[in-house]
Amino acid sequence: VENMYDVTENAYVTEAGGIIYTKIYTDGSCREGSIKDLARAGWGVFVAPGSPHNYAAPLDGPVQTSYRAELKAISHVLRYVINPTMIMCDCQGIVNTLTKLLEDKVEPEHIKERDLWDQIFHLTDDLTTKQLCIQWMPSHLEEEKNMQKRDLFLKKGIITQDDIEGNVSADKLAFEGADAHENITESIAD
Repeated sequence: VENMYDVTENAYVTEAGGIIYTKIYTDGSCREGSIKDLARAGWGVFVAPGSPHNYAAPLDGPVQTSYRAELKAISHVLRYVINPTMIMCDCQGIVNTLTKLLEDKVEPEHIKERDLWDQIFHLTDDLTTKQLCIQWMPSHLEEEKNMQKRDLFLKKGIITQDDIEGNVSADKLAFEGADAHENITESIAD
């Protein structure tokens, strides 16, 4: 398939159950999220420092939320990656839902953002946990106010310094995606 790519060069990797997974970091963000008419969301996928596969994009559609943007980032990963992949995501609800789907192969009945989840369900239909897994990681651990939490997660081995850097990079890409929307306030003024 032309659009698929091998992302192992410079990527962070981890071993679990005898399988080497490439770690890919996703994030969604939303500017002006509390004002529905001004909200503009974006998503980012971080593969590795300097990777041509790092990606940022504005969220399409009328509903602009960071949750939808995060789902779009995960969908992007599922469309293009061929390696055994561990998605690193800072949205616990998405991690729980996708983990259950991969392990039990049962789609949840009542779920927010069904349109995007249906895409993810379709893309994961034939995948096993040997090909794809997802792990939650806390966000914003680079911030001074979260240093104690960061040190605890690092000490327990839940995350690595590379994970923090990967999450920060995905977050920056998500904001780039959100900022790629046309500036609504400038459009109104014109």
